[in-house]
Amino acid sequence: MSYKTGKCFFTNIKLNGSTANCTYTEFPYHAEYAKPWVFGDYGTFDIPAVGSSYTGDQIDQREGPENMGQIVMPVNARLVGAAYQIKLNNPPDGAGHMRFAVMEAVFDNSETSVNGDATWKTLGRWDTTDISGIADATAMLQIGHHTFTSSDGDVDAGQVCGLVYQAWEGASGDGDGMGLFWGAVTLMWEAR
Repeated sequence: MSYKTGKCFFTNIKLNGSTANCTYTEFPYHAEYAKPWVFGDYGTFDIPAVGSSYTGDQIDQREGPENMGQIVMPVNARLVGAAYQIKLNNPPDGAGHMRFAVMEAVFDNSETSVNGDATWKTLGRWDTTDISGIADATAMLQIGHHTFTSSDGDVDAGQVCGLVYQAWEGASGDGDGMGLFWGAVTLMWEAR
């Protein structure tokens, strides 16, 4: 394991947001926003499978470094772990779970179409504990961790990556999100 040989580094992300709409993949507001931990910008697409990408007009090229980006890789690296703790505030009865993902904004130095369609690749993703069937909770705490071993989590030095999330409805299928939430996520990277 690389953490035993000193080849790992970490990204800590504090965040809060609303999960009212299950069709949104949400990421941070731009850096000028007065509340930098708030995730409120979004595209109406589902988070792709690990190793797959979303390309389309729901997000612009500029939104990678301007909004979603939370770390620029200092070296070639691989996503190898993630841990989270979140507080859900008054999740609706039809709530299901949240899906988190780490995505890479794919572009190079020759990109001049800042408002053109972006390509974001999923490096890793995980679901929180499903709360379907738990009714009338005023608040809930969730904790979890995940490891990743696939080369699909590889990212090259100089590329920007960030955390995104999406709410998933519960078994009732009524489209409810997860309500408001606050939390922290730590990402573990292995230099390669």
